[in-house]
Amino acid sequence: MLFLIKILELSLLKVKNLHITLGSILLIFISIFLFYLLNFVLKKFFVKASRKSGVTDSRYITIHQLCKYIIVLIAFLTCLNIVGISPSLLIASSAALLVGLGLGIQDVFRDLVAGILILIEGTIKVNDVIEIENKIAKVKRIGLRTTNVITNDDIEIIMPNRTFVNNNVVNWSHTKDITRFVISVGVSFDTDPELMRKVLIECALEHHEVLKEEAHKPFVRLHDFGDYRLDFELVFWCRRAFQIENLRSKIRFTILQKLRENNIHIPYPQNDIYIRASKMEGDMG
Repeated sequence: MLFLIKILELSLLKVKNLHITLGSILLIFISIFLFYLLNFVLKKFFVKASRKSGVTDSRYITIHQLCKYIIVLIAFLTCLNIVGISPSLLIASSAALLVGLGLGIQDVFRDLVAGILILIEGTIKVNDVIEIENKIAKVKRIGLRTTNVITNDDIEIIMPNRTFVNNNVVNWSHTKDITRFVISVGVSFDTDPELMRKVLIECALEHHEVLKEEAHKPFVRLHDFGDYRLDFELVFWCRRAFQIENLRSKIRFTILQKLRENNIHIPYPQNDIYIRASKMEGDMG
């Protein structure tokens, strides 16, 4: 036993406060193994909790990543302490470097903080349909620094998490499954309003995606009197929020066809210019 202790205390390197022995190396390997085991147990716990609650794995995996970073930091500081290096001394000696590094990657820290806030508050979840920066997209993955979304044009965008904190985000998935939408149409002043109402409602009802039950029947309202047109709005409800732009396009095609069939015109902007002759020109005449 005494012989084993002497072997473990065998000095391999000693420079000032740094003292590496065979025992310290063994202790470092044991510490790394324990931290690895802790990380493995946490990963299993989050995966099991995710499957039990029925929530998408992505959120739990992101929380596990945060825990893993904390574990790696603690493991690193522990290994430094084992070989005789004080973490506080290391931080103090590299304070200037840390300040410069912090200024250089401050956006990364903003994204990390924003990612943690998103996870804690749960305002955005995987598979939520959102509208941000005039884009309609579905959330595919939430990470600590970035979030992957896919637009209704099947384009995947990697967005920094600070985007969801600094900008206004419309989360359609937080509302009811049924969502209301509006299509605006401007027609000439000589159009019969009742005929216009009938045409727009017929256009909406021709599409099966538009809800037709009593509580969500499409309706038309005269929104405003424009400078050269009457502004109508077709209001309707549907469940396919993510593909709404395709549905709007279909309804607009139908509206255009129906307007032409009923001889209803969409006016062009008009400006009347009056030219008044000056007094001098009148005297010369």
